[in-house]
Amino acid sequence: MKNIIICGDSLFCKSHTAPGTHFGEIIADKLNSKVEYFAGPGLSNALICALIDHAINCKPDLIIFNTVVPGRIELPYQDSPDIKFTSKHISDAYPHSMANNDTYLIGLPLNTDWENFNMISGIVDQEEKIESVKSYLNYIFNPYWKAQTDVYMILGILQKLELSKIRYIWGFDRLQCDDYADFSWISPKSDLREQFRKIYSQNKNMNFKNDPGYHTLPQLQIKLANIIIENL
Repeated sequence: MKNIIICGDSLFCKSHTAPGTHFGEIIADKLNSKVEYFAGPGLSNALICALIDHAINCKPDLIIFNTVVPGRIELPYQDSPDIKFTSKHISDAYPHSMANNDTYLIGLPLNTDWENFNMISGIVDQEEKIESVKSYLNYIFNPYWKAQTDVYMILGILQKLELSKIRYIWGFDRLQCDDYADFSWISPKSDLREQFRKIYSQNKNMNFKNDPGYHTLPQLQIKLANIIIENL
């Protein structure tokens, strides 16, 4: 196995403070492979699916991904006809400090503190956009419908993975997709959601002040890596 691509949110990102300890890096080291991360903090399921689509086009030997809670959306930083929500235009996700015309506002929480919220600062119509987002979240957004539409996207990208014949592993499912659709048709060696959930559940006593960035203890990353290797 030469090339591995990992797609997801912060749980599936490598650490900047503890390099070499994320499960993707551990796997790559044990298998003498190259690992790439198409992942970022706070990503929604829509952006993760777009990144999986991009990963498929890169034709790696293995794609590993997770699914996240439905309460995340992306919004453009600026009004521009060049901003497109497709894998062709999204190859990575950047935090606000590195924003440009091709990046998105990521991880907008539903319990936003609007008095201190400044991720939309710098755009021309800042106040108008903030008020529009407030209205959307307060009066239009429905987390249950969002979860269902996220599941539809995930079903689509899983079908594309199956057709690509690229080996894939669905690691962690914070969306709890089985509440919305049947996923029993996925090969047990590709569907490691339950094994990942059990490992992450061992993380209850972590001191998040010392969080490496992927929200678990490094010891648990070794367990995650071993689970993946056992199922290859």
